[in-house]
Amino acid sequence: MWDYVTDIDGVGVTLATAGRAKHAGFVAAGIAAETIAAGSYGLIQVYGYHSAVRVRSITAGTPAIATGVSLSLLNAVFCLEGSPSSWASTVKVYMDQPCAFALAANSAFTTAAIAAFIKPL
Repeated sequence: MWDYVTDIDGVGVTLATAGRAKHAGFVAAGIAAETIAAGSYGLIQVYGYHSAVRVRSITAGTPAIATGVSLSLLNAVFCLEGSPSSWASTVKVYMDQPCAFALAANSAFTTAAIAAFIKPL
């Protein structure tokens, strides 16, 4: 996600933290197209087909990711997750903005690389 808290040059990205992750669909930077070392510049794909997006289903497989399901950056992990059908909390309202759509299925809570159409912009 874009590092909108500590970034000084406008191009920094970081792992979503637990406190910011629930709104991270609006600040998803894209999918890293290569390994990017900490403090270095690298390529991030921001639109189109990607053959190996890291995803996992939320909460131990419920709901599972099916073809066509929207994917969002929901938790403090380096992967996208299937958007939940409803949030458990009635106190907080989270902004769930999809940044990709699954083109394959994944029912595992552990991460898997699947094809997806990404559009975080």
